[in-house]
Amino acid sequence: MAATIDRMEFVRKLRGKLPGGWEDQHTEAVADALDEALKSAKLATTDDINSAVKDLKIWVAGSVAVLAAFSPPSSTSARSRRVMTERRRISSGSRFEEQIGYSRAVVDGDLVWVSGTTGYDYAAMTIADDVVAQAEQCFANIAAALAQAGAGLDDVVRVLFIVPDREDWEPCWPVVKKYLGTARPASTLIHAGLQTDAMRIEIEVTARLPRKE
Repeated sequence: MAATIDRMEFVRKLRGKLPGGWEDQHTEAVADALDEALKSAKLATTDDINSAVKDLKIWVAGSVAVLAAFSPPSSTSARSRRVMTERRRISSGSRFEEQIGYSRAVVDGDLVWVSGTTGYDYAAMTIADDVVAQAEQCFANIAAALAQAGAGLDDVVRVLFIVPDREDWEPCWPVVKKYLGTARPASTLIHAGLQTDAMRIEIEVTARLPRKE
């Protein structure tokens, strides 16, 4: 039976073998370093090494962000520094954020997570009856949060829609295409109840900050 390796412990050992700026090369630099690092891991057999290489490469392919947190502090990569140090909270002024205890959006590294956003006009704390109007307001609220983060709707990479009434979804399609037709992010739709019956749609997005040349 192949030996089991504690992945996070191995990452710490691996960090010293990664070249500066490796995260911009994604998994290629990691894969090269894995082979070298595992040779000094003193595993019992060749089968153990081969098994560990296969297992860790699969894991690394989906975990570049985790490894970035363990990259050498001396790295000159701007993206590495952002991942390690930058975190900002953005508020829309909604009373719900203060009362419940959350942010409209959080910027961490080069990613922006925008909370589930409903069709409230937060300046007046009113909400329209029409689902299409609510969808428009959702995107206005999201765009405002993204702008504060330094991004826009064209930078959205993933979107989640929550629509209580199935019949309300199709009328919103033109609104979705209007605002996300350029980005065309990965998308999920859930039919579920929202906080109040007045809320007919909620939209949550994740965006990546534009890279500065």
